[in-house]
Amino acid sequence: PRLFEARPNLAEPFASLLAPWRERRDLPRDVKALKIDSFELAASPVPGVLQMSAVLRNDSGSGVKWPALELSLTDSGGTLLVRKVILADDYLRAAFGPRREAARAGLNGYAELPIKLSLEARDITPAGYSVTLFYP
Repeated sequence: PRLFEARPNLAEPFASLLAPWRERRDLPRDVKALKIDSFELAASPVPGVLQMSAVLRNDSGSGVKWPALELSLTDSGGTLLVRKVILADDYLRAAFGPRREAARAGLNGYAELPIKLSLEARDITPAGYSVTLFYP
């Protein structure tokens, strides 16, 4: 600790170097801290594909584990057409690409993540949808 007080510029490189050996604590699974700020499902120019965009938000002051999303598509009468579970790895891959390992720490307190995904939707024409956050 005294070395880092005298040379604060060394703190981050040492922390990165020692990261694999540090004790990792699991973040809480706090679905009540999370909400979807906005959600949109639209037809894509590609037939049989829907574009989903959402903003996942953590309203708590501490980090939480990434949740899964359950997307339910319904017809005009409210009958379920299809239910799809979108795991955290799926939307983190879309949001961060090869840098998704950096996101493994979870969603920080008071932070948000925009999510954009293309979903295959052949032979269905949904009229409504619902989204639920949960931990598998």
